Amino acid sequence: MDKCPKCNKRAQPDDLFCGQCGFRLFAHNKKGSITQHELKINDIRFNLGIIYLKKKAYDRAIEVFSKILEEKPNNEKVIEMLRIAENEDKKVKGNGHNG
Repeated sequence: MDKCPKCNKRAQPDDLFCGQCGFRLFAHNKKGSITQHELKINDIRFNLGIIYLKKKAYDRAIEVFSKILEEKPNNEKVIEMLRIAENEDKKVKGNGHNG
C-alpha cells in the first residue's frame, strides 16, 4: 500500500496504521506481518471482551483479553481493558458476589 486510503499520506509497505490519521492499514502477508484475517479475529475478540465487561462477566473478559495478549503482548488498549476487568473482578469478589 503506497498511500493511506483515508488521508492519502504516504505509507510504507509494512505499516499497520497510518502515521497521520491512525487509519488501520492492512499489512501484506509477509513473514512476520499481520494478515487482514488476523486483524479481524483480534478485533472480534476485543469486541467480545468489551461485551463481557459490559455484562459484568469479568472472568470471561479477563480470559478473552489474556488470549489476545498471548499473541500481541504489547497491545496497550488490550492491557488497559484487562486491568479494568481484573479490578472490577476483584471488587465483585471482595463484596462476596459472583460475576
